[in-house]
Amino acid sequence: MPIVPHVGRRSVRIRLALGIMYALLGLGGLTMVWPFAITLTQSLSNQYEFERYDAWPRYLFDRFERYAKYLAERYDDAPYFAHFRAAYGAPPHWGMFRDLAYDPRGAREALALFGREKTDDWPRLVARYDDYVAFLEQYDLSNSQLLFNRKNIKRYQQFVLDRYGTRHLRETGRERRSLSRAEYEGGALELMGRVRRTNYRDLLSVRYGVRVPFDLQMWIPVASENYADYLDFMRRRPAAERIPATRHFLWTNYLLGQIRDPADLEWPDGNPGYSTVYDIPFHLPADAPRVLHDLKHNFLRDAWPVRLVRIAPEEEAAFREFVRDRYPSLQAYNLVAEISYERWDDIPFDTEAPVGDNVLRQTQWRDFVLSLPRERWELLAPETEYQRFLLAKYGHVAAIEERYGCAIPDIRELRLPVAESDYVYYVLNRDRFLRGFLIENFATAIEYMAVRGRAFFNTVVLIVFSMLAALTINPMAAYALSRFRPRQTYQMLLLFLATMAFPPMVAAIPSFLLLRDLGLLNTYAALILPSIANGYSIFLLKGFFDSLPQELYEAASLDGATEGRMFLVISLPLIKPILAVIALNTFIASYGGFMWALIVCQKQEMWTISVWMFQFYQQVGSTEPYLATAGMVLASLPTLLVFVFCQKLILRGIVIPTMK
Repeated sequence: MPIVPHVGRRSVRIRLALGIMYALLGLGGLTMVWPFAITLTQSLSNQYEFERYDAWPRYLFDRFERYAKYLAERYDDAPYFAHFRAAYGAPPHWGMFRDLAYDPRGAREALALFGREKTDDWPRLVARYDDYVAFLEQYDLSNSQLLFNRKNIKRYQQFVLDRYGTRHLRETGRERRSLSRAEYEGGALELMGRVRRTNYRDLLSVRYGVRVPFDLQMWIPVASENYADYLDFMRRRPAAERIPATRHFLWTNYLLGQIRDPADLEWPDGNPGYSTVYDIPFHLPADAPRVLHDLKHNFLRDAWPVRLVRIAPEEEAAFREFVRDRYPSLQAYNLVAEISYERWDDIPFDTEAPVGDNVLRQTQWRDFVLSLPRERWELLAPETEYQRFLLAKYGHVAAIEERYGCAIPDIRELRLPVAESDYVYYVLNRDRFLRGFLIENFATAIEYMAVRGRAFFNTVVLIVFSMLAALTINPMAAYALSRFRPRQTYQMLLLFLATMAFPPMVAAIPSFLLLRDLGLLNTYAALILPSIANGYSIFLLKGFFDSLPQELYEAASLDGATEGRMFLVISLPLIKPILAVIALNTFIASYGGFMWALIVCQKQEMWTISVWMFQFYQQVGSTEPYLATAGMVLASLPTLLVFVFCQKLILRGIVIPTMK
C-alpha cells in the first residue's frame, strides 16, 4: 500500500510535501546523470571543445561548431596551428584550438568562409579549390606536410605494416595465411627496424620518423628509408590533405615575433597602413616604414629556409673558391668526404639544395648559400610556383580575376587559397567527417584494447573463471559446514569473517610473495587463485543452507540420493538468489580490480581492462585526453549494463542479508 493514502493526498500540504520530495529526488538523479553526460560528451570531442565541459555535443546541432571541430581535426598537431593562424588571420594570442572555443565571436569572425556554399561564391570557391589541388598534385613533396595528423598516423602504421610485411613474406618465402597477426606484425617490425636501424616495440610506436621543420632556416632533408616511406605515403593521400610551407606563413610568423601592432608604425600621410600583421605584404611598397624594410632584410638573413633558395649557375666559380678556402688541400677534402676527386672542378655544384644522403655536400652548399648576399638568391616560394601555375593555365591575370571573381592588384602577392580549400574539402566530405566525430575515438580505444592488445580477452578469462570458482568452491564449503557441522564450525566462521577486518592490500604482500615463489606471476592463475574463495560468501551461504528444511534431505536420503545429488538438485536451486548476488559481486570485483592485476601481471600481454585503462591514460591523457575519456566510457559500459539489467539482484543482495 502507498505510504501516503489517497485521502491524505487531497491535502495541499501533503501535495506540496510530495512535490518537494520528488523535486529533491529528481535533483539528486540529475547530479548523478549530469557528470556522466559531460564525460560522454568529452569522449566524442577533440582538442577544440574538450575543456568546455558541455553536457551534450554542440556540433550535432550547430553547423558552425561542426566546422570548427573539423578544423581542429585538420590542424590537430601543435606545429600546424601556426599555419592555421596565418591562413585565417587568427588573433596572435590564439595558441591552440581551445582558444577558439573560449572566444566564439572571434572564431566566427576568423572563420568567415563558413556558410558560403549557399551564396554565389560557392562555384568560385570550388574553382579555387580545384586549381589549388591540381597545383599540390605536382608541387614538391619535400616542402609539404600532411594534415589530419592523428588520423594519418594510424593510416601510416598500416601502410608500413603492409609494405614491410610484404617484403618479409617475400624474403622468408612464407604465405600470409600461414602466419598469425602477431607473427606477421612482428616480422614486419623486425625487418623495418633493421632497414631503419631503429627498434620498434609494437606497431603503435611507429611514427613518421621525419618531421619537416618548416621554419628552420638551416634544415635540408636528408634521404633515408624513413623519409622515403613518408614521402611515398604522403603521395598516396589526397592532395587536399597537404600543406606547404608558404611564404605568407614564414613571413607573418616572423613578424609576429617582432611587431605587436602594425598601427603603431609611422606611415606617410595618406597611407593608412595595415590593420594586422597578416595584411603586411612580402613585397613591400616603396613608402612602407623603414622598420618594415629592415625586418624583411633580417627575415631573409636569419629566417628564410635555405632549402627554398636557388642560386644562379654563374655562382659555380665562387662556390669552388669557397670550398677551397675551407680545406688546406684536395687530399684533405677527399679524406673528409671519403671520396677521390682528382681536381677541385670535380666537386659537384648544385643550384638548389642537394637531395640525398651526402650530408657534407648539403652542408657546404648551405654554408655557401648563406654567405651570399640575399639579392643573389632566388626564393622558391610556393606562392611563386602557384602564380606560375595559374598564369600557365589562364594566360593572363584578367582571366584569373574573372574565374575567381576577385581583383588581383599584384599577382606577386596572390596567396595560396588554404582556407578556401579547407572549407570546400569539408563541404564535400562533411557526412564522412560527422561519422568520424562520433566513432573514431571509440574505434581507437577499441583497437588499443581488443585488437592490438589482449586486455579484453584477459578480462573475459578472469571474470569467467572467477565466477565459476566463486559459484563452486564457496557453496561447497558452506554446504559442508552446514550439513556435517564439524566441531570447529564457529571457529572456522570466525576465521572467515576475520579476513574482512583487514584491507585487501595487507594480504596482497604475502600473496604476491607466495605466487612469486611458485613462479605464477604474469599468469591467469595469479589473477584467479587468490580470490576463488571468499570468507563472507561462505558465511552468508552457510546461513542460507542452515535455513533449508532438514526434512528435504531426510526424504532424499531415504530415496537413495547421494550427498552430491542433494547438493546439486535440492540445495543449489533453493539458493539461486544469493548465488546470483555472489556472481554479481564477483563480476564487479574481477572487472574493476586494478591494483592486484597491476602487481602480479606487469607484462603487457597480461593486462586486464582496468590496468590497460591506467596505462592508456598515462600514454595519451596529457596529449589526447578525449581518447582516454572514450576508453573510460567503454570500460564503464559493462558495469553500467549490469547495474541496469540486474537492479533486482542488487537490491536483493542488500535486503536479503539484512533480513537474515
